[in-house]
Amino acid sequence: MNPEPILLRTTPEGEIITEARWEREKADWLPTGDDEAYVQSLMAPVTEPGKMAGWIAAPAKGINGKPMDFEYVRFG
Repeated sequence: MNPEPILLRTTPEGEIITEARWEREKADWLPTGDDEAYVQSLMAPVTEPGKMAGWIAAPAKGINGKPMDFEYVRFG
């Protein structure tokens, strides 16, 4: 049987803090609804061969040395 996990509250710098301080300051540290909406707006799907989504870095080369425009997945 696994023991119950211990919940530690910390600052962004890693300082262990009380639950009361966490509740007072978490809104300053955690993403807001607007932040989450902005990230979601960046994550538009890209299905055109050879194109990369703007929110990921393009690899230096394709999988198994395949060209970047290789059709790994066929739609339809």
